[in-house]
Amino acid sequence: MKKWKRHLAGFLLTAILCTVARGCGAEKTSETTHTSMGVDDGIGGFLYNFDPSEEVRLLVQNKNNNIFPKSMSWYYERGGTAREENEEVENNFRSSTDAALIKNVYYALSNTIILGIATDQSEFTHYFIAFALPGGKECRYDFVNENTIRLSGQNYVVETDGSLWKSLIAGNES
Repeated sequence: MKKWKRHLAGFLLTAILCTVARGCGAEKTSETTHTSMGVDDGIGGFLYNFDPSEEVRLLVQNKNNNIFPKSMSWYYERGGTAREENEEVENNFRSSTDAALIKNVYYALSNTIILGIATDQSEFTHYFIAFALPGGKECRYDFVNENTIRLSGQNYVVETDGSLWKSLIAGNES
């Protein structure tokens, strides 16, 4: 009887470990990878909660109604901080209507955390992301570098998980 119980316990433990391992190693579905921690949890340090602009409010309100922007434009190139003129950024941007790309960038921005005021208060835009909103409005984010965003005339240090830049690189290649 004891031997049978040990085998059963071992079998159950193995089944649980296999299930957990499969869940951890499995490719995530779009539903599990698309979460908006800051908005969903109301955390003020996350970008969409931190930026009180009307355009951001409209962007989030539309998303809550399952309406994502129909198009997006951006400029992102690795090493962009070596440029000396904003005109290169403004004249060489990319655009897309790819719903998956737009959704990926939306959520990556949503999960960007504002850490504090940056010491670099440069007004130079090395990168930008702009969502076209209904009614002709635009929700735009300007970046001084990969970890500094400019909001309302002030630069802030940001932290991302890297998915924002990976999404934009993928968009550059398509």
